[in-house]
Amino acid sequence: MDKKTKIAAIDFETYYSKDYSIQGSSTHQYCYHADFDAYMVSIYCPDFEYVGHPADFNWERLDGYTLIAHNASFDQRVFERCQELGVIPTRIGVHAK
Repeated sequence: MDKKTKIAAIDFETYYSKDYSIQGSSTHQYCYHADFDAYMVSIYCPDFEYVGHPADFNWERLDGYTLIAHNASFDQRVFERCQELGVIPTRIGVHAK
């Protein structure tokens, strides 16, 4: 990565219960379950930070950013499911690192 690469950290929080959990499910099964709810996203970069409901964030702010996540495979699947549900615009790309 060059010095001009813009990076933002992202982390989704999703609903779970004793009956609905990622444990014992694939990420795909979890994200496509009827109870799926990504109720919070945290985004941090040097230019701004955000914590709140994904529907309330201006996703255009991430245009040109590479997203990183501690649990990238999970967060990428949640990101893509939120796009399918219309919460995140499909024109916003994701690059998992």
